[in-house]
Amino acid sequence: MPTPKFITLTDTDGNKDRVNADHITWYTANNKGGSRVLLIDHDSANYYAETPEQIDALIAGRKADRRQQRKQTKRALLVELASRPEGVTLEEMLDAVGWKECRGTLGEACRESGLGLECRDGRYYAVKQEAA
Repeated sequence: MPTPKFITLTDTDGNKDRVNADHITWYTANNKGGSRVLLIDHDSANYYAETPEQIDALIAGRKADRRQQRKQTKRALLVELASRPEGVTLEEMLDAVGWKECRGTLGEACRESGLGLECRDGRYYAVKQEAA
């Protein structure tokens, strides 16, 4: 089950509300400044100080941050596995990250980390690059 994407909005009284971004049905500009936001299972819209553009940025930033964080974590895990003295098999990598394929990502992540990648007897090893 995916993790809810919460953003913080300021209501008209100055109180901070944590809102699940996935539960926002629509939002529009309020003629007094700020926004009207309708959430799932609510009969009426709530008023917030943030403009629609600011809400767009909060929602987009939250989704982008989570994608980037998840990507970096799994890439780092692949490099960590390949850096072990015993290396890593393809099956171990796939089990660790839950992907269907990952050799290309491992190679790219190793290059970005300044490491080389070797394959011996079906095991992948991250090795330090020799200075040329």
